[in-house]
Amino acid sequence: MKRTIFFLAVLLLKALASWADAPLITIVSPNGHYPLFKNETEVIHWTHSGFFDAHPQNCEIYCGGHVISSPVPVTGDSFAWTVGRKADGNYLPQGIYKITIESPDFDALNGPTVIISDERPLITITAPVTGTTLTRGSSYTIRWTHSSYFQVVPQTCRIFCADSFISPPVPVLDREYTWTVGKKDDGSYFAAGTYPITLESDDYDALGGPNITIKVLAFKIPGKRFFRKIPLHKIPDCPMCFRLDPNELGVDSRDFMEPVTILIVRNGRTVAKLGRFGAGLALPGSVKITLERQHVGLIRNRQPGFEVHILSAKGKILQQHAVQLEIINGTAR
Repeated sequence: MKRTIFFLAVLLLKALASWADAPLITIVSPNGHYPLFKNETEVIHWTHSGFFDAHPQNCEIYCGGHVISSPVPVTGDSFAWTVGRKADGNYLPQGIYKITIESPDFDALNGPTVIISDERPLITITAPVTGTTLTRGSSYTIRWTHSSYFQVVPQTCRIFCADSFISPPVPVLDREYTWTVGKKDDGSYFAAGTYPITLESDDYDALGGPNITIKVLAFKIPGKRFFRKIPLHKIPDCPMCFRLDPNELGVDSRDFMEPVTILIVRNGRTVAKLGRFGAGLALPGSVKITLERQHVGLIRNRQPGFEVHILSAKGKILQQHAVQLEIINGTAR
């Protein structure tokens, strides 16, 4: 019985020794977690079992079934590869490949899968260019070019104006997106001003994009047509003095790239000057105006013809539209 147990133990030890000395090569890098780029140097590393220390031999490395190395000692554990180059000097087309190692006693058939690209990821915005002026609300096609990387690794991108999204995810390979100028992805709009356009994808950020200027076109509504009712609140102890909220005039000074002056006008004559307001700043909630008695009478009798004029620093009319002024019985402080 003891002789039988001893004999079985010897067989087991021989089997374990044989298994420990079995030929084994394991590729440890690249690991397939990052792309490789043509003509760049990638060191392929592997480990080997003790079999090859006892039985030295060479191996060859393959990429997609193509030999990419001359015979290399297995015990060397590395090979510096010029990415894409085959052993015969020709190059593999960009694509997705499996790297394997073969020796006389071993085939590493389950090597890593890698992406080989002729070019690094690159996206260049070609339209608009820096200095372009676009009109808010108009349609404009943003265009870009991309490197061949995105043909191997298709992905989407998002377009930014300043720090805001202005597009949904768009395939990089589309190379264009039509934008309603000034409109953000959330439906709101940019005020007039100068902004950078940038583009980002999973593997590339097109920083340093063009700077564009968004402008707002002046508009005119016929003076005989009421645009909206504007309440005038009486000020105590001053029969011709009133307060109004300039935000109710349908004007937003943030739409302009220069300070503006807001006037109430009738028949080409200034009725009241609301003041001069800085570019890009919100209007105050209340301003005081003083009217002539005849204008107060016209307003009380609901006579038309009053307009709001927005003037540039040089006195040019940027916007004008009709309003209906209405005196409120309540008083304002």
